[in-house]
Amino acid sequence: MVSCPLIAPFDPEDWVSIESAFRSAPKLTMTQHWRQEPEPHFLPATVQLGHNGNALLGFAYIPDHEIFNKARQDQELLFQLGDVFEIFLQNRVLKSYVELHVSPNGKRLQLAFPDRAREVLKQSPIESFMVTEPLFDFRVAVNPDHWKIWFAVPSTTLQVEPGALRDSEWRVSFSRYDYSQVEGANPVLSSTSPHAELDYHRLEEWTPLTFA
Repeated sequence: MVSCPLIAPFDPEDWVSIESAFRSAPKLTMTQHWRQEPEPHFLPATVQLGHNGNALLGFAYIPDHEIFNKARQDQELLFQLGDVFEIFLQNRVLKSYVELHVSPNGKRLQLAFPDRAREVLKQSPIESFMVTEPLFDFRVAVNPDHWKIWFAVPSTTLQVEPGALRDSEWRVSFSRYDYSQVEGANPVLSSTSPHAELDYHRLEEWTPLTFA
């Protein structure tokens, strides 16, 4: 269980201000829990969490040797095109959940599933679950050896009324695809959830989240 603290206001265009606001926030670290040993090129990203009363706030720090994504517009299948940071969120009183992707070149993919993706995707293509109306806000900054993101997911995205965030409990998971441009190389996958199998949609292994 992670309890999200109230985060002090920050300038969303000033990374010094952003990182200062999250300095003491609880941190989740990505691992490859499904493997006995991590892959040689695995780099552990971290995600820090808080809230502002009406939205989940996060700051992700993502070390990366080759930072790229070939997407040219939102709602492309970013995880097939290069590096991606993924946000999974579920309101514990609902079966539905959202999957939000961010690429280092600032593109987004938004998916909303009525139930476990492995089941509903047997009946409908992934495009059926895309949401074009923005479900969250974010900013990305790219540096030579890492990229970073701050994001804000309004409580209404998970059907929580404004002002009622502290009365809700969510499940969260964060993951990534770390691509290499070496021909034939598979992306290195990792998650903040202790997945016994490589399946980001194992909701029972996501982290319970409350709001202080």
